[in-house]
Amino acid sequence: MPAQADHTLSGMPVSAGHRRSIAIGAVTLGGVVSIVGMFGPWVRTGSASRSSFELADVVVRLGYARGGPVGLALRTWPLAPLSVVIAVVATWWIGGRVAAGIAVVVGLVVGLVGAAVWSAPDSILLGSRWGSLVSALGGATMVVGGAMSLFALKTPGRSGAAPTPARSLVPDAAPLEDLS
Repeated sequence: MPAQADHTLSGMPVSAGHRRSIAIGAVTLGGVVSIVGMFGPWVRTGSASRSSFELADVVVRLGYARGGPVGLALRTWPLAPLSVVIAVVATWWIGGRVAAGIAVVVGLVVGLVGAAVWSAPDSILLGSRWGSLVSALGGATMVVGGAMSLFALKTPGRSGAAPTPARSLVPDAAPLEDLS
């Protein structure tokens, strides 16, 4: 019996190439969604809604981000969209474990920041808006896509084995002939 693909989708074998395509799509979709969320309204202050960049600027100017990793993250938040774009482009062009790792790390940072703002009590932020939730969901999608990309790389090798002949998925069908 010929070797089957190690993953199935609805009972049908899914090749490593298909898994990689799905992973690239997830990272790309997550990147687009997270960037849209970054520019959307994150909090309401008085009568104005503020984006993630305006919120980070206010926190830095008020002196709440003096040092440490939180201060560094707030001061470099304007580079977050560039980080997302780099992660998506690396996933498309480079692939591999490094690109998957970049997508996971960037997705985690964007997702956790968005989730933290979304889940903050209203007494602190006067109400979260849709931008923080959208960024959190986009970051989570990037993490899933990066993880899927890592798993797409782990395919069983068959060194020295002859290629598996094409088989019909229709029961009791005649064998498919080699058309090459």
